[in-house]
Amino acid sequence: MKPENASPPPAQDLSSPRTKWWFFPRPVAWVVLLISVVASVGAWFISWKHAELEARKRFDEEAGRIAAALTERMQIYEDVLHGAAGLFAASYTVERGEWRNYLESVSIERRFPGIDGVGFIAMVQRATLDEFLRVTRADKTPEFTIKELGDTNDLLVVKYIEPENRHRSMLGRNIGLDA
Repeated sequence: MKPENASPPPAQDLSSPRTKWWFFPRPVAWVVLLISVVASVGAWFISWKHAELEARKRFDEEAGRIAAALTERMQIYEDVLHGAAGLFAASYTVERGEWRNYLESVSIERRFPGIDGVGFIAMVQRATLDEFLRVTRADKTPEFTIKELGDTNDLLVVKYIEPENRHRSMLGRNIGLDA
C-alpha cells in the first residue's frame, strides 16, 4: 500500500561530478586501457610488417640462388652444343658415326642428366632434297625418310639425334612445320 501523499524521489542533479562520470567511473583506468590497446595494435602491425619483409627477403634470396643455378646449368649445356658446332666447323662433312663418337666422348647421359638428347637439324632446300636423301641414306641409314614435307622451300630436317635408340622416331622429322 502506498501512502497517498508520498512524494517522488528527489531528482538527481545532473551537474554533480558523480553523474558526470557515470559511464566512466574511473577515467584514468580507461585512458590506460586505450593507450595499451593502441600500443598493442601498433606492436602487432610492426611485427607483421617485419615478418612480411623477412619472408620477402628469404624468397628473393632463394629465387636468386635458383636463377644462378639454372644459369650455370644452362651454360654447361650450351658448352656441349658449342662443342658440337666445333665438330661441324672442323670437318668438311660429319657422318653419323662421328656424331655418335663425339656425344659418347662427352658422356652426355652420365655427366649431363638433364639432357634428354642432342640432335643435328639440317636445312635442306627443296631443290636439293633428293641429293640430301641419297647422302643421308648412304650414311648407314638406308630407311631414312622425311616425315611431313609440307609446302615450304626450306626444310629443317632432324638428321642425327643421340641417343638414337630412344629418339628414333625423331629422325627425318621436318621441325620447320612445328613453327
